Amino acid sequence: MTSIKGPTPGIAPAAPQEVTAPKASGVVAVGSTRRAEVDAAGLDPSARVIAELKAGAISPDLAVERLTAAALEKARLPATMQPRVRAQVQHFLATDPSMAALLGRMGARAPSDE
Repeated sequence: MTSIKGPTPGIAPAAPQEVTAPKASGVVAVGSTRRAEVDAAGLDPSARVIAELKAGAISPDLAVERLTAAALEKARLPATMQPRVRAQVQHFLATDPSMAALLGRMGARAPSDE
């Protein structure tokens, strides 16, 4: 077992550095602490999909597909990485018991793990 020791004598600790958030363009506050890009109707992509699902305009399976696409778009991955990351997300949705339970509660099937 190791113990945590205090600072080494003769070595000054690093000075704290100020961190500032980048200025955002096209981003507005949603709720009290969350920030999200919004569409013309004032909804972020995930909220729009959830609203369409609640209104019965799309199926739960289509909602899962659109939420996955929105997450990948938000990640701003290089185009060459998107298929692999999409496959990893689909694998996670298809094999994780907690995700399977959540998908089942919303009436969706897990994407095929191909």
